[in-house]
Amino acid sequence: MFKLINGVKVEMTEQEENEFISNVEAINIKNEARSIESKLSNSISMAQCRTQLAREGLLSNVQIFVDSSNNEELQIAWEYATRLKRDNILFTQVATMLNKTEEQIDEMYLSSLEIDID
Repeated sequence: MFKLINGVKVEMTEQEENEFISNVEAINIKNEARSIESKLSNSISMAQCRTQLAREGLLSNVQIFVDSSNNEELQIAWEYATRLKRDNILFTQVATMLNKTEEQIDEMYLSSLEIDID
């Protein structure tokens, strides 16, 4: 690899190359994290939510869980919400019921954003 010093092309040392590559990789990781964080702040439609749950074979389990719950806020969110954000009570409650980690719920949420059903 080369670098420019006062407009002159100079070959980088191995150490400089490694540092440059490390910096680029760190920037890419930060940009990817920001992109995921940004996507997680978007809302999804209930159609996307239910479709994703159906694709994972979880829709009927979630429906039974919500129906049998004594949590009115959860039932209202499930039945009447048109859009959901990742921090909605529905995700917290369902994650617990399904024994899913936050990371697994994030993956499901991100997958649901890709569903073109609205």
